[in-house]
Amino acid sequence: MDGLVDPQQLLERFGLVTEGDFAAMLGVTRGTLRNRPYSQLPEFVKVGRRKLFKEASVREYLGVTGPAPPPRSSVTKVEGGIQPRGLNKEEAARYVGLDPRTFDLLVDRGQMPVATRIGNREVWDRLKLDAAFSLIGG
Repeated sequence: MDGLVDPQQLLERFGLVTEGDFAAMLGVTRGTLRNRPYSQLPEFVKVGRRKLFKEASVREYLGVTGPAPPPRSSVTKVEGGIQPRGLNKEEAARYVGLDPRTFDLLVDRGQMPVATRIGNREVWDRLKLDAAFSLIGG
């Protein structure tokens, strides 16, 4: 991993918020967010097909004042000293460094594990993700 830069660090360094994180802040899905007219969204930059929202604009849009909160990621967040073992799709994709669409493709190909259904939720086992990731590319 020498020489590689963590994408989350780049987002933090340049004050950008991903579309998924912004949707989560609003309590809506990314699809719902995408259906909003651009004029109703805070300032963003497009990187390929992705929208990266400027953190200052997001904070203004949400009416938030004070210092910026730490980045939202239950994958890296250890609450009560316990790292979650079960991850939702976005967290599982982020955990292995992929976007959700690419993650879905690898699940369909059998290169990533399928989710376990717990009630209405699909949950990926972090340990199975580790094992599958170790097998990819050698």
